Amino acid sequence: MEIKQIDLNQMQEIYDKCAIKDFPKSELKPFRHIKRLYDEGKYMGYVFYENEEFLAYAFMTIVPNESISLLDYFAVDINKRGLGIGSKCLKLLKTIGKEIIIVESEDPQFAKTPDELNTRIKRINFYKNNGLYASDITTEVYGVEYRIFALLADENVAIDNEQTASVTKRLYNSMFTPLQMINVTINN
Repeated sequence: MEIKQIDLNQMQEIYDKCAIKDFPKSELKPFRHIKRLYDEGKYMGYVFYENEEFLAYAFMTIVPNESISLLDYFAVDINKRGLGIGSKCLKLLKTIGKEIIIVESEDPQFAKTPDELNTRIKRINFYKNNGLYASDITTEVYGVEYRIFALLADENVAIDNEQTASVTKRLYNSMFTPLQMINVTINN
């Protein structure tokens, strides 16, 4: 499997064909916001493929000149899920030059249906099973509650809640204007 950075036009194509099906409407920001962040040098996209076959994609917010990013959208092709591809993609993401990749996963406590609860629990278990640091941090972004995880490029480096909260706040400050209400909480 290989990873390749893509440009804005390729991100728009994936957004239109895949992201709108892969993510609930409440989680999907309008593409014009992605374009704005991309134009400001704060957004990048990747595709994962094998033998020229598309397998998955990842859209990420970055803080320019820092080695941190937020995994904004990540999904495996719907016909290839459950084959271990997502786990391989996370390993490849460690190679892109970011020391810490923050991951938001929808908080199961706020699921509205049994199916939504099941999906949220599966996502959290996926991140835990792939060795991401499960922090005690929750955030609320545009009315959606998230639990925060951290993917570390170097597995020998430790991270704690305070560091994870600091990185998350720097990423959110890069993404949002001060007028937008974003809550970051450490739950002990």
